[in-house]
Amino acid sequence: MDIYKNLATDSKSSTTVAPDQAIVHLKLLETLYQLRKAVEQWDGLYGVYNNQRLVQFSDEETDIDHGQQRWAVFVQVAAERFQTWWTRAIIPMYNAWPMSLSQLESTGKNWWTRQVPRQIGKDYLPPLDVLMVWHAYMLNPRTYLEDCMRFGLGSLWTSDMPWGLLNEALTAQYDNKSGMLYGYDPGNHAKANFEKSTGLSWDPLSNGPPYKDLVCPACGTKNPCPWLSIVEVGKGVATIGTRSYSANNLIYPCSKCGYNFTHDKLRLRQFLVDLNDNRTRYIPMPGTLLDLELNIPMDPNDHMILDVLGKKELIYNLLSPLVTQPGVLCEKGEYMQAAKHQVELAFEEFKKDCSKLRRNQVNVKAVKTTIRLVRRVLSCYWTNSSIFGQDLSACVVRQASFIEKMHGLDWLHSPALANTMRRAILRYQRFLDVMGREKHMVVPTLDIDLAWHTHQLSPRRYYVYTIKTNAMFVNHDDKIGETKLSQAFRSTARRYEKKYNEPYSECLCWYCEGVRQSNSSLLTSSRIKKRLEHLTDPLRDYNELPGAHISAHNAISDVGSGKTILRTSHERSLWESYEKAYKQAVKRSNKLRRPPPPRCSNRSLFYGAAAGATIPAFMLMGAANCACDTHGGYGNCVSGACSTLNAAGSCGSGACAGMGGGGFSGCASSFISCGGGVSIGGCAGAGFGGGGGGGCGGGGGGGGCGGGGGGGSC
Repeated sequence: MDIYKNLATDSKSSTTVAPDQAIVHLKLLETLYQLRKAVEQWDGLYGVYNNQRLVQFSDEETDIDHGQQRWAVFVQVAAERFQTWWTRAIIPMYNAWPMSLSQLESTGKNWWTRQVPRQIGKDYLPPLDVLMVWHAYMLNPRTYLEDCMRFGLGSLWTSDMPWGLLNEALTAQYDNKSGMLYGYDPGNHAKANFEKSTGLSWDPLSNGPPYKDLVCPACGTKNPCPWLSIVEVGKGVATIGTRSYSANNLIYPCSKCGYNFTHDKLRLRQFLVDLNDNRTRYIPMPGTLLDLELNIPMDPNDHMILDVLGKKELIYNLLSPLVTQPGVLCEKGEYMQAAKHQVELAFEEFKKDCSKLRRNQVNVKAVKTTIRLVRRVLSCYWTNSSIFGQDLSACVVRQASFIEKMHGLDWLHSPALANTMRRAILRYQRFLDVMGREKHMVVPTLDIDLAWHTHQLSPRRYYVYTIKTNAMFVNHDDKIGETKLSQAFRSTARRYEKKYNEPYSECLCWYCEGVRQSNSSLLTSSRIKKRLEHLTDPLRDYNELPGAHISAHNAISDVGSGKTILRTSHERSLWESYEKAYKQAVKRSNKLRRPPPPRCSNRSLFYGAAAGATIPAFMLMGAANCACDTHGGYGNCVSGACSTLNAAGSCGSGACAGMGGGGFSGCASSFISCGGGVSIGGCAGAGFGGGGGGGCGGGGGGGGCGGGGGGGSC
C-alpha cells in the first residue's frame, strides 16, 4: 500500500495532520540530520582542518570542536541565503507588497480570511539548506504569521508545506557502509530558477569560502567580509579572528574609510531601517501586529505604540549618526542599549501625556497593551540584524536536538510506522485538549512534538484549529527556562493522566520515573497500572529511547542565582521521587519473580542523555536568549514599563505576565542577550542532558537512561 497516496487530499480531511504528512516530515528530518553530519565531517570546510587545533580565548583557553565550527558557519550562511531567496524569489513570485497600517486597520482580526492559498510549485523549491531554514522559521508560528503579514505574503502563509512535492524530491538509497542515505533533488528546473532569481549557486559549498558583502553606510564601499577567518596563533594552533562575520565579536573595518562593522551596530541599523519605514511608509514595526494574549491580528486602535514612537523622527535623527558616521562611537559599543535609552525617554513622555488626561479620556486597556508592545518591539532586535522578526540561524540550531532524537528513534524504518504516527496524532489532539482554553503551559513528549511540528507546517490550518480548540493561536515557544519546562511537564502529565486514564510518559529514564512518582496519586487505575507493568517487562530494553519522553529541544538553561537555586531544588525533588519509584519497581519485580530493572546512578543525566553538541560560544551573532532574573540587560522591560501609570492606571498583575502560548517571560524573568553562542546540547554544561559548554541555547531533548550522544549510560 502506498502510504503517500493521499498527500494531496488528506490535508483537507484531517483535523490536524495526516500520518503520511508526518512520515514525509520524518524523511525531511532524517535528510537534514545527514546533511549536518556531512558538513561536520568535511575536513577543510571553511578552512577548518582536523589536524589543526582550534582554540577560543576568553578567561581560559578552550578547544573548539571542528565539526561544530563548520556547522555553525553553514547554518548562518544558510540563513543569509534564505533571506536572499525570500526577497529576490518569494516576494516577486507572489507579487507581495508590505502591509500598511491602514490595511491592517481595515482587515483587523479577519486578515486571514482574505488570503488565497498559493503553494510553491516543484520547479520553485529551494535548495536543502534554504529549505532547512524555512522549516525552522515555520516552527515559530507567531513570528512566521507576523512576518508574512508585514511582507504581504498571506498567500504563502495560508499554504501548507508542499508535502507531496517534498516526498518526490526526497530520495533514499541504501549504502552497504553507511546504511540508508537520504538526498534531495527537486529537479533541474528548480535549480535553474533558484540560481536565476537569487544570483546564488544551488550548492552552498560550490564556490569556495563564502563572503558577506558589508556596504559601508558612510562611504558606500562594498566590503567582502569572510564568514570565517582562521588566525594561526602557534604551530598547529589557530583561533577564530574577529574579522569573521559568523563570530559574535565581529569587528570589520571598511577598507576605504575605516568604519567598523559590529553585530550590535548592524542590529541598530536594522532597527532604524524599520523605524524609518514606519515613519515614512507607515509599515508596522515587527512585534506590533498580533494580539499579546491571543496571537491573532490586532487592530492598530487597540494599542498606542505610535504615541510612544511619536517622536520617532527625533529618535531616528539621534541614533542615525551611530551607524552612519565612522567617528561617532557608542559607550562600550552597546548600540542597541542606545536605542533602548531613546525609547525609554519616549516612553516617559508617553506616560506624562497619559497622566495629564482624565481617566475617562484614556483607553486603559490600550495603554496596558502598549506597555508590553514596547518590550516586544525591542526584543526583535536584541540578537537579530535580519529583516525577520527573529534570528533564523538560532531557530535552526534550536531544532538540532529534536532532529537528532528523531534520528535516534528511527521511526522512519519501523514496520509499525503508520500506526506509530496515528497514535502520535491522537495523543497530540489530546495534548491540545489538555491545554484547553485556560492557557496552561503544556510540554509535549517527543511523539506529540513531531505531530505538533507537522501541524505547524500547515500554518492556516494550525491557526484555525487552535483558535477553535484553545480560543487562541497557540505559539510554539522554543526558548523556555529548563526548570519552568520541567515543572510544566509534570503538570501536563498529571492533567493528561487524570483526563484520559493513560500514562502520559512511558519512558523509563530516571527523570520520567520521577515525574510519574510525583504524580503517583493519579496512577491508581488498573488500566494505567497494567500499562506500567508492561513497561517493566524484562524483555523490554531499558536503555531504548521511547517517543513518550519529554521533548526538551526548546529548553534554555536558567541563569542567575535565584534560578540556579530553584533548578537545584527541583532536580533534587525529582531525584528523590525517582529513588522512591525505583524501590517500588524492585519490590514489584521481586513479587513477580523478575530481575530488577537497571538502576540509574548518574544523577547528572537530568532529563536524559545529551542530544547534541554545543555550538562554539562565540559563534552565532543572533544567539538564543537565556531566562535570567537579573534586571537591566537587553530585552528587559524598558525603564518604567512595569510601573504605575498615574492617572492612566497601572500595569496590574497581568500587564507583564507571560504572553499567550508561552511567549515572553514576566518582568521578573526578563530576557537578556547572553552575547554568547547557541548551545544545542545544553548551556555551559548544565542544560538539558548535560551538554557541553558554549553559551545558552536550545537545550538538548531528553533521552533514555542510555540513549543520546554524549550522555553516557546509566
